[in-house]
Amino acid sequence: EITAVDGVAVTGAGGFPSPFFGTSAAAPHVAAVAALVLDAGDGHLDNEDVRDKIARLIDAASRKVTAGKPATKDPVIRQQLARVYLYGELQKALADVCVAGELNGRPPGAQSSLTKQCWSDIEDMIGEVSPFALGADAHRGDWGDNRLYARATSIAGGTTQINKNIIARRVLGLPKA
Repeated sequence: EITAVDGVAVTGAGGFPSPFFGTSAAAPHVAAVAALVLDAGDGHLDNEDVRDKIARLIDAASRKVTAGKPATKDPVIRQQLARVYLYGELQKALADVCVAGELNGRPPGAQSSLTKQCWSDIEDMIGEVSPFALGADAHRGDWGDNRLYARATSIAGGTTQINKNIIARRVLGLPKA
């Protein structure tokens, strides 16, 4: 079981009360500390796992022959894989900003929500692209498990809806709906 700080002081920007309570207040702290613990443990952050999965998908697609050629030669599949790859690089950059901030004493902010939302989107994209790139292989083994797990990332570390609200209010300055 993990316990995180609650009742954090915030600027009040975006209409958030100060102190701010609940899982939305605690999740950025948990994410930042988890990233530090993972980094200290084996040198890999969660974004490395996601990027490894993307690399495995691209490799598997390059070995999957469809209509006499590798799936990566299909321009549509190639574009989909490139999009997933770019999101993986974006997620790494966002995670690096979060970790650097924590290491320099800055409290986790809305960038934690951006990082988590990007991760959730990547997992969804991998689940959507894999059947096109891998055919029936996407429905069994590790790839089949990944497709089932992808939906769980929309609630891990704060729900997608909560993270989108934090991004809308704190990053974009949009009013409360």
